[in-house]
Amino acid sequence: MKRFFIAHQLDLMLIMIGICFILFVLTYLTKSLSRKRKAILTAMELGAMLLLIFDRYAYIFRGNVSTMGYWMVRISNFMVFFLILLLEGGFGIYLIDLYSSSPQCR
Repeated sequence: MKRFFIAHQLDLMLIMIGICFILFVLTYLTKSLSRKRKAILTAMELGAMLLLIFDRYAYIFRGNVSTMGYWMVRISNFMVFFLILLLEGGFGIYLIDLYSSSPQCR
């Protein structure tokens, strides 16, 4: 099973990028969420999609000794770490909005 995931890691990441994009579009088009919650969720989905894209680029260019490979790995790794922090902050803001608008908290 481990060999399967190693052999198909890039394909699985591409599938997850597509899933994040579809969820982004569906969250953007929904009318059942408040405007603030909708903005938070769309930003989180877009951030997750970008996180997967940059992680995939870092994996593709790892070991490439050219100048482009050097910069792609460095920029991609920076963006992965930055987007993880962004997603954690977005999740915290989402929880604050969820609990502050809950009728049980009033």
